[in-house]
Amino acid sequence: MVIKPVLALLLVAAFVDRAEALEQPAAPPPASAVRTFVGHPVGDAAQSEFVRFFHLEQTRSAPDPSHPGTTLTTYGSTGPFKGVATLALVSRDDDPAVVVAALMVRRDFVDNPRTQPFARDIVKSFLEASTGADDPQVKTLRTTVWRCQAANVPDCEATPPAYRVFTGASEKEKLLFAGGYVMLQNTNKVLGVPMLFVENGSDNLPAAKAAD
Repeated sequence: MVIKPVLALLLVAAFVDRAEALEQPAAPPPASAVRTFVGHPVGDAAQSEFVRFFHLEQTRSAPDPSHPGTTLTTYGSTGPFKGVATLALVSRDDDPAVVVAALMVRRDFVDNPRTQPFARDIVKSFLEASTGADDPQVKTLRTTVWRCQAANVPDCEATPPAYRVFTGASEKEKLLFAGGYVMLQNTNKVLGVPMLFVENGSDNLPAAKAAD
């Protein structure tokens, strides 16, 4: 079964704010996000620690024409971080549990030394909120994203391939584990703005609608 990536949906649904580069003082403490996305009711997202900590607000909730029988709900960053991040959740209409969660972050937000700590925090926390701490591959990736922000950190020379996508050195990597996957991808297809795309999905997504 071929599943159409949620990235294609976000190319239409996501909004991008072309505000000037952000300047923030120091990085906040890491969010202790709990597992609230894949496998849990989509209605819980609004009250999740991840959404509240990063001040995300719902921007849309509508049927997904690419996967009949599903709904796509998106949340966007607000305040000083408006337009830098979009969270998308796909849920089945016959089951409120989320089957795919995706996060899209502007690459200039990731690459700017002043805002990179915030980008690391939101990506690390998304992986934690989306997948929990069960899979060792994802746990290693999450730990690496957070730990390797400073120079000369032990073990940061031998980083997992997926981390190279986070840094912009690679285009795409996919981690497979029991019941699902995590994919990281760099794309320039959102209004011409480079983006880091992180997706976590289960094996419970209906097949994509065939092209006409």
